[in-house]
Amino acid sequence: MPNCKPPKDKQFPVNRKDHTKKGSYFLPTLKRFLKKKIQYEDPETGKIIKGVVKDAVLWRLILNSTQGEIASIKELMDRIDGKVKDKTEHSVDDALNGLLNKALGRLDK
Repeated sequence: MPNCKPPKDKQFPVNRKDHTKKGSYFLPTLKRFLKKKIQYEDPETGKIIKGVVKDAVLWRLILNSTQGEIASIKELMDRIDGKVKDKTEHSVDDALNGLLNKALGRLDK
């Protein structure tokens, strides 16, 4: 029976130490990892410096975007200016406005 619930011993373990709380355990783990202290190369000076993983990731993102990597540029722009709205939203709104204007124009005649 493919749609039945598997027995307890075959189920995946709960993804949180305190499984009574809602949500994934991934986010707290990721936050702890980003605060971990490491040594990395400063892209500006080329020297090894001490910092946190979050800073090293940010420097790498900036470095990749200055080297022309499109995905890094898009990520930075989304962080700075906010995400661009979907193009279909604009075209649908424009189409609806055009139809409404035509309909109102016909009513005025």
